[in-house]
Amino acid sequence: MQAGPTGADLHAALGVWATAFQGQVVVACDRIRAATRERSPRRSSLIWQIRMIPLSKDAAFRADPQEAYVAALALATAQHEYLSAGEGRELFGAQQAVAVEAARDIEENAIELGRQFLNERQLERLQKQVDDLVARHPIRGIFGADELLEGFAVATGSSERFAWVIDLPMVPFRALSGVSDTAQAVNTFNETAQEFTETVADLPHLTRWELELLLYDAEELEAVDRALTAAESFADGADRISGAAETLPAALGAELAARLEEARGTIAELDSALARAESLAGPLTHVSDRLGDASTQWTQLLTEMGQREEGEPAGRPFDVREYASAADRIADASRELRALVVELRGLDAGEAGALLDAAAWRAGLLILVFFAALASYRFAASRLR
Repeated sequence: MQAGPTGADLHAALGVWATAFQGQVVVACDRIRAATRERSPRRSSLIWQIRMIPLSKDAAFRADPQEAYVAALALATAQHEYLSAGEGRELFGAQQAVAVEAARDIEENAIELGRQFLNERQLERLQKQVDDLVARHPIRGIFGADELLEGFAVATGSSERFAWVIDLPMVPFRALSGVSDTAQAVNTFNETAQEFTETVADLPHLTRWELELLLYDAEELEAVDRALTAAESFADGADRISGAAETLPAALGAELAARLEEARGTIAELDSALARAESLAGPLTHVSDRLGDASTQWTQLLTEMGQREEGEPAGRPFDVREYASAADRIADASRELRALVVELRGLDAGEAGALLDAAAWRAGLLILVFFAALASYRFAASRLR
């Protein structure tokens, strides 16, 4: 019976470490996502889970247990260095301490695991070599560990670096050493089945994380950005329309009140103009009647004068057509004045004012014609006598 851990024990312990790695990273990412709504930290937490959890399983389930441990320790050390002092030291903003704490716990678990098959001097030597590997091949960008994996492959492929750890003598089982080949084959099958089970169990989580990350990446597309901008503009327009609809009744009421007040003023002015027109209609009618009577008398007088005998005293020949024409014009003016009075009664304020002005001028002209005709009459009467 051999004392100390065996290869199977180390493989089992590495499986537990990989499970704890996943649990601690997921818990840290959930804490970060719950504490902030900023896009960049939330996206980085998804990338952390998508990239580092599968790498931890690849490291822990390597065929050689000593090589698997060295890979796990290198990955844990590089992750802690990346988040505390490397390019990822500001990746999560105000929640950076949460990520650093989780990375430190994962590294300490890996170091504690090494004490199962290494003494303190060996463990200290291994840590120095791992620190040197991490310093030359750090994690870059957003959890970009490709350079670290290439450096580790080179280091384990040569005989100069981690060969002393990988070549430590460890038997697969504590007993049944005579049938070690068969037992080793069974153990390898069990490890393969365990790795397959872990991979299948991680598929739902990885799929969900990948889809969520895809949504974050889709937001950066130009077409999506334009669509979001258009949606925000539409939302702003809807808000403005809603605000205008709320204030529309009051504004419309005020506008209608102002228009009604203006209409009342216009109606009052129109009533006043119509009243003035009606007050002028009576005098104008009276003048029209008097002018009509005068026209009739003038026509009768001139007719009698035209029928007199031709043996009158010599003088300027009397042309009765001139007086007849004057009388006709006076009659026409009288008829037009009567029509004007009738039209005034059916007009609005603006048209009534214009017609009143025209009527005033025509009345003045009629008066002038009347006095001119009267003067002509006196002159003609004196000549006829």
